[in-house]
Amino acid sequence: MLHSHQLRGAFKPSDTIIAKKQFDEHHPLFHQVVVFTGVIQSMSRQDACQIVADFGGINGNSVTKQTTLLVVGNPDHRTPTNQKSSKELKAEKLSSQGQEINIISENEFIFMINLTQAKTEQ
Repeated sequence: MLHSHQLRGAFKPSDTIIAKKQFDEHHPLFHQVVVFTGVIQSMSRQDACQIVADFGGINGNSVTKQTTLLVVGNPDHRTPTNQKSSKELKAEKLSSQGQEINIISENEFIFMINLTQAKTEQ
């Protein structure tokens, strides 16, 4: 289901619809406040956000004091090559101030999802 503003092309991760009512409380995404930065190569940003929601995570639009996980994709056209995005820089700053925030790559995110799916299929 799309919201009216999504039809106009303005996707906001926090608007992802949570379809499930019960979640695996032991899943690494459960209750994580997740923000994506950069270009996600393996799927659309909307699909990535839906996966987070389906595992009981919360999607954030930007890095805040509530963020617990930042998934870093490839730099987009706005970020010069070999430089960190503003979201990554902010996450590092908050981490250095004592906030518990994990910064992982897209590959680590995919591994986390695949590992969990493999366990549920056994």
